[in-house]
Amino acid sequence: MPLNTAEVFTHLSRTWCVDAHRLTTDSAQQAHLLEGSFVADILSLWDGRTESWLTGSPIIIRLEECDVALFTMREPYLAPYFGCVETESPVASLPTQGEAEACGEGHTPTKTERHSIFWKTLRPCSYAIGRQLKELAFETDVEGNILAAVAHLDDEATLRITSFGAECAIDTGMPLLAQAV
Repeated sequence: MPLNTAEVFTHLSRTWCVDAHRLTTDSAQQAHLLEGSFVADILSLWDGRTESWLTGSPIIIRLEECDVALFTMREPYLAPYFGCVETESPVASLPTQGEAEACGEGHTPTKTERHSIFWKTLRPCSYAIGRQLKELAFETDVEGNILAAVAHLDDEATLRITSFGAECAIDTGMPLLAQAV
């Protein structure tokens, strides 16, 4: 059963605070098991009010077998979650300030009056969709905290995710995008 984003973040936050190094070690072992999987999607949170990516939001590498959700713990650190994350429902539905004032007390905004924060395919990284994962590696600092997740793909391209966003690069090492989120 898929977990919602808040449940996943709460679990990761507790785990990371207790033993971030163990989380890194366990994550590396789990990542190794995913080699050979195909990338089904790359997702992040979209803010419908501002029509932009939600800064600092998790990025999900959706594989055929499971999701690898990468959450920012304390910038610049990441904590990965391996499992299934609920991405079908909006994370939040919020009226704009003008709509909230216009609605008045006791009025519930309709769907057309709301703007949602929801999961959306991270188009700048869609190059990775359909590619086979050769390796998922983690870049760490000297204390073992995860700074980046790097997905090495079957065509020598890489997808590098940090707390600052994601970038996809082909074998020439030239970025296809500077920063997705």
